[in-house]
Amino acid sequence: ITERPEGLATGIAKLVGRDSDSIIQHTNLLLATPTLHAAMSAAKNPYGDGKSSLKIAEELVRLI
Repeated sequence: ITERPEGLATGIAKLVGRDSDSIIQHTNLLLATPTLHAAMSAAKNPYGDGKSSLKIAEELVRLI
């Protein structure tokens, strides 16, 4: 279970559990499989573009 299911739904994340062996196994698989890595890298990020703080700062400067 995750509090961020949208990442799973879009394919930018994968739920692998908390076990360190599982995390290492899935990480190695991702790094060793170019098509899998490309698919995850190309998926649309549902969390935005990562520039919200810049947009907020620009809007605050505009308002001042």
